[in-house]
Amino acid sequence: MVIEVKCPCGKKLRANESLIGQTIQCNLCRREVLVPDPQAAPPEPLVKEPPAPVADNKSPWEYVYWLLALAFFPLAITLAQPDDNIQRRYEKALADNPDVKKRLEDEKSRREEAWEPPLTLDEVINAFPGKKMDKLAFLPRDTSMHYLYAALSSGVFLGLFFCFFTPGTAKPWHLVLVGLFTGTFGIAGMLIIHGVGIPTLLIHVGLMAKEETMSDFLACWAGFTFGVGLIEEACKIFPLFFLLLCKKSLTWRTAVLWGLASGVGFGVNEGILYSETFYNGITSSMQYVVRFVSCVALHAIWSASAGVSLYHTQSLINQFTEWYEKLVVMLRVLIVVMFLHGLFDALLTREMKAPALLVAAASIIWLGWQIESTRKQEINPVQPAAPALPPLDLASLAPQR
Repeated sequence: MVIEVKCPCGKKLRANESLIGQTIQCNLCRREVLVPDPQAAPPEPLVKEPPAPVADNKSPWEYVYWLLALAFFPLAITLAQPDDNIQRRYEKALADNPDVKKRLEDEKSRREEAWEPPLTLDEVINAFPGKKMDKLAFLPRDTSMHYLYAALSSGVFLGLFFCFFTPGTAKPWHLVLVGLFTGTFGIAGMLIIHGVGIPTLLIHVGLMAKEETMSDFLACWAGFTFGVGLIEEACKIFPLFFLLLCKKSLTWRTAVLWGLASGVGFGVNEGILYSETFYNGITSSMQYVVRFVSCVALHAIWSASAGVSLYHTQSLINQFTEWYEKLVVMLRVLIVVMFLHGLFDALLTREMKAPALLVAAASIIWLGWQIESTRKQEINPVQPAAPALPPLDLASLAPQR
């Protein structure tokens, strides 16, 4: 007779009746579980534990996450506008400011003669009046205003995440710490990995593929997928991976919320880096809105999708003991979002705006499908298969002579 034993982690185990009174190891959490005697009367508990809180799937808060789609409106508005040719604007700015042009040319000649490093972008933009390249530039080059935008973006997104799903699913200070961790150590880890050289080489492959052929586009997509998508999504999923290693199990709602918070931390810090390097003194105000709203939401959606995939593969990850085995399984977790991430970047690089917007829409649809299919499994759990019938002995049915 086969006895079904339930581990405290929720995993159902099967044991032979010969193991009654002995312990077996759970293949999910590695705990030792006692095999009980099914005929023995269960002892009365001294203290009855309150039932575990169950999420109310009819609550409207369970579906608030669809509001993330609204964050793509700034991206759609920007992509619908004509291209902002920075080189043409720079040449016009030099023509409108002949004194600035002369100073820059003199300084460039002096440095070439003295074998000094060339002018940096900061030095060039700071030479213009108001430290702006032209009137279209929204902020001066040496501003710190983008830190305020980063704080507003973090506060709005994390405040929205606190309303997702059943209240109490995740502690607010946990989400704040996850966002801070990914926004600091996650970004630092990405920069260290890029410093190795291989991811940077892959990005260069993606940028160099400029011809309008399918093979060049696939090379561009592959370069951004493995040079950007894989690296960034791995950095964002690390807090969830660490939580799983410590707790041995996690719920899908926790996986979604931690993934969203991690994506916000990464996206906001990336926005700060882009503002200081490329935007300040050059771009219009709409570019900051896209970076701190649409791009942050997109990073959050990708990392939340990876979190749901991690939830579905947690039993497989707990099954392996070697670190390289767990990393191989993590590729399965990241495979979809890293390709979506790489495709989005490749399309924008090739100025394919409408397809890039479709990839962003597909990302939120993919997350919604993951959440709703997981929710359906929660409401209607899969029933265990019925035991197989013994083979029919046809000879016993034959008439006896």
